[in-house]
Amino acid sequence: MVKLMEAKFKIFEGEDYIISQPSDWSVLIKDNEHVAFIGPKVNKAHRVGFFITRVKNANNDDASKIAQQSRSKQLDYKVLIEQNIILNEYPTLVNYTMWCDAEHKCSIYCMELFIQADDSIFILSTSISETPNRKKYEFIFDEMFQSFQILKVPELIF
Repeated sequence: MVKLMEAKFKIFEGEDYIISQPSDWSVLIKDNEHVAFIGPKVNKAHRVGFFITRVKNANNDDASKIAQQSRSKQLDYKVLIEQNIILNEYPTLVNYTMWCDAEHKCSIYCMELFIQADDSIFILSTSISETPNRKKYEFIFDEMFQSFQILKVPELIF
């Protein structure tokens, strides 16, 4: 069981972003565009996770298309919240969704942020199965979302 005040964070530095991550979670780096933060098991079949994907050469229209693609892959997919916000000065599409994991007979809750930054979209996504501790992990996810910062490369003037 995770207690809100016991969560300790450390800074993870990606190629062009930083984010606070729980210090006791594993980090899996596939490449510069795919990073996963894997937390503890919350039931027999699922671990809690937070994922960062960068899609280069993409814009806001692409964010909506990517969101639609993820919806079509899951059984009983429901959009609980969908809204546009500004996160750390960047236009961001927020999706809070739920779908049914029929194999394990549980609901999976996902939060996705599609952050448009220059010519890329950063997709920050979470997943957690229905568990009595879900709200506590959502606190951790919120901390990670709020801490995400894109590092701007200063322009060189010659």
